Amino acid sequence: MCPVSIQGHFVALPAFVECGLCALQNDQRPSPVTDRTTIRHIVFFSAKDQADLPKILAGLSELGKIPHSDVFEVRENTKADAWSREVDVIVYAEFANEDSLAAYKADPIYAHAITVVKPLREMRIAADF
Repeated sequence: MCPVSIQGHFVALPAFVECGLCALQNDQRPSPVTDRTTIRHIVFFSAKDQADLPKILAGLSELGKIPHSDVFEVRENTKADAWSREVDVIVYAEFANEDSLAAYKADPIYAHAITVVKPLREMRIAADF
């Protein structure tokens, strides 16, 4: 049996229920890591004031005008997840390589978006993988 933490409490899974983490540790499943070169850029934002969401969305949407991304989306969080409602807006982009991501961040539109959004946001968490 595998001990799994659910909302901070450890429970033991029955033997017929396989924990994905334990399966990977036991080399029972293929690795979920791919060899793709595409970089995924995800940024989560929360607003200081919910009334500013339209301004935040508009400011972040301007980033879509930067030509270096292969995929670009700005979306308001649906907050369908019962355990996490902190995030208000998500930026998702894909880049061919690190040079494209660096060029995106060096673009004047990126700098302008920061000046618009930064005073309105409470939280910003970014991840590139």
